[in-house]
Amino acid sequence: MKICTFIFILALCGIFFYSTNVYTQDIQQSHINANLPETFEEFKKILGSDLTSYFSRIYNEDVIIDYELLRLAPTQSGIAYPKFYVWVTIGKADITIDAGAVRVVVIEKTRIEVTDFISQKQIRKEPKLIELVFPHSLCDEIRKKAGVRRPDVRNLNK
Repeated sequence: MKICTFIFILALCGIFFYSTNVYTQDIQQSHINANLPETFEEFKKILGSDLTSYFSRIYNEDVIIDYELLRLAPTQSGIAYPKFYVWVTIGKADITIDAGAVRVVVIEKTRIEVTDFISQKQIRKEPKLIELVFPHSLCDEIRKKAGVRRPDVRNLNK
């Protein structure tokens, strides 16, 4: 009897957690659908334009932006706006002014806001800083783009 009751309770818990997870995924997907532009081309156009505007304001001059999405799919947490992670190079004519990692949110299919920018110089100075903003799965790639070498673990143990 105790085993049957235990199995029944365990099954109910599994159903509850499964249905909660499915419900959460539905909510997250609805936030993505409500905020992402209809096409990827539209998204890239808005991203390029809004990054250019943002960095032109920051540097107080017209800049040219080159960017690379670090992950093609958005990251969605709860009811927040969908987030994308970008490596950006900021230039003027043929000169690179700065580069770094950017986190952006996509808002109502029409605009993108930069929530965080960590410059290449900052990443080189404090490589762990990116771990406060970016998903762990992207940190190695960001460090590599910034020119930060990972310490050789074998040499640390000697």
